[in-house]
Amino acid sequence: MQSTKNNQELQKAIIALLESHRNTGLPFKVILHSFPQEQIHRTSLRRTLDAMCSEGILKLVRKHYSISPRVTRTEVKERGSTLRGKIGVGKGQQILFTPLDLTDPLKIYPENQGHAIPGDTVDVALIRKGANRPHTAKVIRIVKRPNKPVLLEIRGNRIRPRLPLPLPVKIDGEQPADGWYQAHTLDEIHPGYILAKVTAPVKSQHDLDWLELVEQFDLPHQFSKAVLKDAEGPFVDDIPRIDLSQDFSFTIDGEDARDFDDAITLVEKEEGYLLSVHIADVAFHVRPGTELDKEALLRGTSVYFPGYVIPMLPENLSNNLCSLVPNQKRKTLTCEMLISKRGSVLKASVYPSMICSKRRFTYNEVQDILDLRPQDPQHSLLKTAHALFLILLSQRKKSGAIDFDMPEHKLVLKANGDVSDVIKVERLDSMRIIEEFMLIANQTVARFLFQLKIPATYRNHPAPVKEKVRILTEVLRSVKINHSLKDSQDPKCWQALMDSIPDELRSFVQPLVLRTMQQAIYSIEDSTHFGLAKQFYCHFTSPIRRYPDLVVHRQLHRLFANSSEVRLTAQPLDKKLSKSARFNTPEDLAHTALKCSRRERKAMEAEREYLQRKKAEFLKPQIGKDFMATVTGVTSRGLYAELESWPIEGFLGFEALPGRWVFQEDTQTAVTRQGQSIRMGFKLKVKIRSVDVLKARIDLDYQSGLVFTPKKQSFNS
Repeated sequence: MQSTKNNQELQKAIIALLESHRNTGLPFKVILHSFPQEQIHRTSLRRTLDAMCSEGILKLVRKHYSISPRVTRTEVKERGSTLRGKIGVGKGQQILFTPLDLTDPLKIYPENQGHAIPGDTVDVALIRKGANRPHTAKVIRIVKRPNKPVLLEIRGNRIRPRLPLPLPVKIDGEQPADGWYQAHTLDEIHPGYILAKVTAPVKSQHDLDWLELVEQFDLPHQFSKAVLKDAEGPFVDDIPRIDLSQDFSFTIDGEDARDFDDAITLVEKEEGYLLSVHIADVAFHVRPGTELDKEALLRGTSVYFPGYVIPMLPENLSNNLCSLVPNQKRKTLTCEMLISKRGSVLKASVYPSMICSKRRFTYNEVQDILDLRPQDPQHSLLKTAHALFLILLSQRKKSGAIDFDMPEHKLVLKANGDVSDVIKVERLDSMRIIEEFMLIANQTVARFLFQLKIPATYRNHPAPVKEKVRILTEVLRSVKINHSLKDSQDPKCWQALMDSIPDELRSFVQPLVLRTMQQAIYSIEDSTHFGLAKQFYCHFTSPIRRYPDLVVHRQLHRLFANSSEVRLTAQPLDKKLSKSARFNTPEDLAHTALKCSRRERKAMEAEREYLQRKKAEFLKPQIGKDFMATVTGVTSRGLYAELESWPIEGFLGFEALPGRWVFQEDTQTAVTRQGQSIRMGFKLKVKIRSVDVLKARIDLDYQSGLVFTPKKQSFNS
């Protein structure tokens, strides 16, 4: 029988965990996996949760436990608010604490960090100074210190870490010559210093840049010998396949792409288009429970920096055995769809296959053939693909899907990794052809799994929060866009808004609309995707670089293994699935979905941080020079403005403007008592005052300005 003291501690831990999920709650399986297995048994946890529900502390709704509304946040704090999790580093070198349940991180201020370093597993107490202020964390104890990578600069007797550490660093073994080095901390915890072992020199500034983000965002980037061994095989095929190797299948990717995980076959028929989307059968190579699988789940996704990729899978798989390179037979999973001339999927099937890609196209090559090279042997095929793309896009828009057609910001790199330019890259139709084909395949597979009641990691995109919609509405009114968002829970309302944005405002209004949307996540319960206006959606098409796609492939594999038919349609199976199918249950997938969502967000943050730092680095030689810029946002502290010369944003504080400015939150504008106002769309002349590369910060000074609004008001100084 569980002791009273232990039960009280467990209740405190449960409350602390659920405090981060007041609105959504958590299912039993996720709560169970949030605690070390040796410390808790599922029966005792279930008993404790039931007791807390009986006492009115918790409520159970749709299999999700959450804190009862009548339990105030003060009561939660009194019951105990200790959590276990990991130390990390966020934007601007902010130390963060991420609970083991992978909820949103909490800030740790230097005075509360103790001797903990990024990567440490720690216990923390929650702190909140004031009822309306967010919780922060204070480290109580260091539980475990892993062998975490760190970057060190050695100059004589001076050892300087690239990222701040709370204690001095000592080298284990002989100290190397001066320079930058990769090292890793040892798991020994010492009160006065951090022990580290040097592993390799840093060869270039380019390597230093991405390795720094590896350390900051805790990104695994090296594969163990056991993982590499798993990636070599042997691999045994245990399901029958349809041989499509004689068909003309082809890939379309970027010029610098190295892993090709999707190919297509397209035939125009009297009743429509027969589109087959072939996806690399990664589940054939990556088996559950192997070291390779554990590493793939740990990474969750590949991370892409300009000039360097941290892959989810070892190179022998990502760039070789799983890659659909031309003239090589490869195992695939095929989603075959007969699509009408109006864009509806008339029939669909999913099956294991074998293909041999006949040609590798690049985006630029396809666009060139479509526009300028009608003599190319594949011109007719690509014109057919373009026609189907336009049909699918039109059908998607009619259903209310929101089309964010925004240019990509791209770094142009020199041979040594330095940035020579920052440009906007418009999306070509050749890119959108493949995107549209992948979207329809993802939707079809999601519907297929749902109709067969097979649990999966769906891609859920919730509707926007009404408060954010209200703020956006006011911002739009300030630039004379009076589109009603009363039906904000209907995707068609948003597509109508996108169509109503004037061209001169589109470049900075579209990102605002995008930021109003909620972030898409992986979910086992909700398959709806608001932005795509689809009831069913999952990720199926990129298993080389995304773990949730691999999960979907595995569920399909188990389905194939338990069917006498090789080609499956979304119909009842001809025999009952046996227990040996061993599908991942919703409980099994819950923690995986949560972890993958978290890893995806971390990868996106690292990629964004790299881009922002390189932009800042690129502007350093421009300090003191004047540029025209456009106001892209107004905050309580000042303005954000994008330079006209490059797609790079800087910050202009109110203190740098003439006069006294006040931020008006309801209209997202800045005003003075004299009636002057600044809003999105203003054209300003600014001077680059300072650049901080590590903080990715660019500060501007005001030179002179002109308001750019539909009324052509002017403001000069």
